[in-house]
Amino acid sequence: MEWFRNMVRSESGFGVPMALVLMVLGSFLVAASAGLAATTLKSNIVVEERDMGLYAADAGIQYAVWKFVHDEDFDPATEPLTFPVGLNPVNGYDVSLSKIYIDELVYKVVSVATDPETGKSTTIEAHFQGDESQFEAGPSPFDYAVATLGGDLTMTGSARITSDCSPPPCNEGNVWVTGNINLGWSNIIEGDAAVTGTCNRPENIWGTYEPGSDPVERPTWLDDDVNDFIASTLVAAPGCSGTTYSSWDQYAGTYGAMQVTGNMRIRRTGTYTFTGPVCVGGNLTIESGVNQVVFNGPVKVNGYVALIGNGTVIFKDVLYIGQYLRCAGSRSSQFEGQVAVGGSSRYSSQYIVYFDGSKYSGVAWDVIFLKTLYATETPNTSTCYKIRFGSGRSYTFYDVVYTTESVELAGNTGCDMTFTKALIADCSIITSGSSEIDAPPSTSPLFVSRYSNVTIGGDVRVDAIVYAPEGNVSVSGSSQLEGAIVARSALLEGNIRLKYPVILRERDDLHEEGGGGGGGGGGGGDSPYSLINYSIQ
Repeated sequence: MEWFRNMVRSESGFGVPMALVLMVLGSFLVAASAGLAATTLKSNIVVEERDMGLYAADAGIQYAVWKFVHDEDFDPATEPLTFPVGLNPVNGYDVSLSKIYIDELVYKVVSVATDPETGKSTTIEAHFQGDESQFEAGPSPFDYAVATLGGDLTMTGSARITSDCSPPPCNEGNVWVTGNINLGWSNIIEGDAAVTGTCNRPENIWGTYEPGSDPVERPTWLDDDVNDFIASTLVAAPGCSGTTYSSWDQYAGTYGAMQVTGNMRIRRTGTYTFTGPVCVGGNLTIESGVNQVVFNGPVKVNGYVALIGNGTVIFKDVLYIGQYLRCAGSRSSQFEGQVAVGGSSRYSSQYIVYFDGSKYSGVAWDVIFLKTLYATETPNTSTCYKIRFGSGRSYTFYDVVYTTESVELAGNTGCDMTFTKALIADCSIITSGSSEIDAPPSTSPLFVSRYSNVTIGGDVRVDAIVYAPEGNVSVSGSSQLEGAIVARSALLEGNIRLKYPVILRERDDLHEEGGGGGGGGGGGGDSPYSLINYSIQ
């Protein structure tokens, strides 16, 4: 460097040209650096905007992960998937979700994050797959037309077990018997037969015959469901208030809350409306004359309730009865609240609930229970008394019917009955006459005798799932049962047909938790879905 310093000292006027050279070089460097800085800044802005869009779209996918994987109640087959309004916007982007069905186990979810100012969007797609083992129907005795838990299946006359499978020929009227199968010459099982014992006429089995099979296990999960049904029927006695009367027998009109220490009679023509609670220490009788009666508040009666004469009566709230409920004459009755009957005294010495008579011609409806019916008997709980829904009427039950006693349905003349949930009796269930109990197989109700038998006789058409775990189910006469039988033993005799709807194998309520062939979260644990892929579009 010494030679450079000497050269500079010896050259007069050299410093000015050098400075000019350095300034020119510096200007080039500054211009280049400024361009690079501007380019870098623009790139960072673009990357940041894309990252913000990706983060927003990913938020949509993360929400879908929570719904599919962790929300046990989410059923993608029936529920929409939308990004919550309260979470938008995300990083200034509006997020939208869409769910696309691929097959019964796979769904595609598309999350789109859109910048409302520029209209530019970022899209992420993800696929969720269900665990097939959690969707398969678990072993259920209701997958069979007949399943016995500890006794024989006996068929006589021209009794036949079929199914509604299609297209024919097909044989799905399967049976599973813990015992033996006893068939007459004309009896046919159009399906497979698994039996722990043997069958005396295996040639009458159109499907596969499997002697020495495993026994049928009692569906204790259904027992738990039955207990839940029973619990839903319990109702507390309503409170009392209002004007006090020693007895009540007034003209038609509108009345407020009242307490009647004795009997209450409604027997004159006209419309009676009660706007508040009504408590009766004795009996409530709605009788002769054409009248329309509406109770808007709860009704508590320590004695019996007799609904006779002509006209209509509507209970819009709880009806709580100490003794028995009787409906006769041409009195159409609608119960919109829960009904509880205590049975401390009985009609005709044996009935806690008794319906006969006919529909009132002035309305289109007849007997309707919109909520549960609970009927018991006190204090002699060891005796099976009865509740009876007689012939010549039309009944609709929208909720559970439970009694600690026996149930009689219909009589010598026909009637129509619709049950949408369950008929449960601690004692026996008997259907007779020419009644019709109609329901589509997808919603056919449970008929449960917890400790006794179920008898279906006469010329009866019944759509029901019959369960008598400690008793016998007998179907006779010219009856037709469209459903299934699970009981300790079963007897089919006469000219009867048991038709098994194959859709019962798809019903969740007839399978243990997690079965039933439907979609949904499976209940009682995490949803059976997992995220299988994730891609940025």
